[in-house]
Amino acid sequence: MPREAADARYDAALTLLVSRFLPGNSEKQAFISAIAESLAPNAPLLIADPFRSEHSQETAPVLRDAWARQSSASAEVIAQMSTRMARDFHPVDESTLARMAGEAGLTAPARLFQALDFKAFVLRKADACPQAASRA
Repeated sequence: MPREAADARYDAALTLLVSRFLPGNSEKQAFISAIAESLAPNAPLLIADPFRSEHSQETAPVLRDAWARQSSASAEVIAQMSTRMARDFHPVDESTLARMAGEAGLTAPARLFQALDFKAFVLRKADACPQAASRA
């Protein structure tokens, strides 16, 4: 990566439907921290993804069934989708996101939007990112 790109500070960042594919919390933490390091002070980070909630077990079958009715998918396709989602989707809950944000030098998440378990949050870069201060 060119030095200029590594030193760049951005005025905002957006992640849309990304973090659910990162398998572990350490991968998610590294992802959020890397974004935080590239943000200018007080710059927003918008994260929109499915998040685990106390109702996730109830909403997942409802969403799957609604999708199946809308798409006219076969029982085999629905079963394959359910298996892939169980294997490949790794949502976190809001408290885990808040902890990760703090560790990355970001403010606590403020919810912008929610539809069932799909949520969007804005977090802001603090004046000094903890990782940058520890390397100095």
